[in-house]
Amino acid sequence: VKFEECKSEYDVKCAYYNLGVCISIFSILGISDLHFSNAILSRDMVVFVDIEVMRFLKSIEGGMDKHIYMTGILPINLWSGKKRNCDYSIIGSKNRQKTYYKFPVIINKFSSDMHIVYQNKILYRKESIITYQGLNISAFQYISYIQQGYKDAYRSIENSQEFIKILNKYENTNWRYLLQDSQIYATLIRYSFFPQIM
Repeated sequence: VKFEECKSEYDVKCAYYNLGVCISIFSILGISDLHFSNAILSRDMVVFVDIEVMRFLKSIEGGMDKHIYMTGILPINLWSGKKRNCDYSIIGSKNRQKTYYKFPVIINKFSSDMHIVYQNKILYRKESIITYQGLNISAFQYISYIQQGYKDAYRSIENSQEFIKILNKYENTNWRYLLQDSQIYATLIRYSFFPQIM
């Protein structure tokens, strides 16, 4: 899937409507841990390219707020200290952000002064931002489309006996649960080859 910005105002509306549909479906399926590097804008829809965590919910009744938030599609502020926060969500619109946690970095690799320091990384959000005519289009202008997409999908699922049967089929299945951000696991694996860190 290649990034392609919206070609019209109609595409922008469709992209946000489709995100509302995804919020509904993903919250019911228990899909979580999504962030902007898991999505690519393809004209009038956001395509998800890496769904890592999914667990079917036992019921779609009650308590949906938590599951909606956990999808990672809506803005999520992760605080680092008193002044700075990061938003890794799909809908966020900041192009450039500093991570709220630090990564080990090897300094002066090929010298006798080689050592490890911990630094924040800069993350660039480009392909998941809904853009039109080169401009980032804020989700706040299209909240009604997100809400409508959510409502339409939820009502369709709620009235679908076939979908409910599928949910019930996986009711007692065990699923993987991530305790930390995926990037932290990746960093641990990457640096596990260096005895100084372990």
